[in-house]
Amino acid sequence: VENIWAHHKTVGSLMEATALALNAGVNTLCGNGQVADAVQAGLVEEGTLTARVEQTLFSHFQLGVYDSPAEVDWKNTEAYNLTQVASASHKALAREAAAKAVVVLENREGALPIQPADYGAGKTILVTGPNSGNESRSFCYGDSTVAPSCHGSG
Repeated sequence: VENIWAHHKTVGSLMEATALALNAGVNTLCGNGQVADAVQAGLVEEGTLTARVEQTLFSHFQLGVYDSPAEVDWKNTEAYNLTQVASASHKALAREAAAKAVVVLENREGALPIQPADYGAGKTILVTGPNSGNESRSFCYGDSTVAPSCHGSG
C-alpha cells in the first residue's frame, strides 16, 4: 500500500493510499497505522472495514491459523521439512511453473488499450517501474519490492 503513495504517487498521503486499497478490496495492510485515521476521515466506511476484517478472519479460520499445531498439517514442521524451502529442487519447480505461466497477449479486436499503430514495426511499448530495466528482478519476483531468498541465485 505504501507504494501507491510513496512510489506510484497515485494519492497524496499514506492514509489516502490505505483508503484506496481498502475500498478496492485489499484486506491485508500489514499494520501501516492508517486504517483508523482513514475511517475517521470518512475515506473508508465502517462497513467496508468490517467486510475486510471478516474476509481476513474467514481465511484465517479456513487455514487453521488459530488452531493447535497438532490439528493443522501445515504447522507440523516434522511433516513439512522446512529445510526444503527455497531448495534447488523447489527453485527449479518454481522456475518451470513461471515459464509455463507466461502469457503473450494478442490484441485481438482491440481489447487492449493500445492499437497496432502504437506498437507496430519500428515502435516500442514502454515498460516502467523501479525495476523495469532489471529482467532478473522483474521476472523472478513479480512485485519489485519483494526480495525472497532466490535473489541473486539465478
